[in-house]
Amino acid sequence: MINDENTNKLYLADTLPAKYPAFYKEFSELLEKCGMDHQLLNGTKDIWARDYMPIQVEKNRLVKFQYTPDYLSTKIK
Repeated sequence: MINDENTNKLYLADTLPAKYPAFYKEFSELLEKCGMDHQLLNGTKDIWARDYMPIQVEKNRLVKFQYTPDYLSTKIK
């Protein structure tokens, strides 16, 4: 894994601009000013994407974890 200051991409939930468009606009403009690339992850269920976000382990290599908590399941037990 590499340190945060050495990462070159930020992933955000695609629900963020849908639920908070004014915040997303300001935040994405700030990221651009800082030279930080970002991308939206499609199909997210909420804005708090930290539990299922890819982790950058090298300059151009990310590891993706599968996040499947019971409370997000549509199946009835």
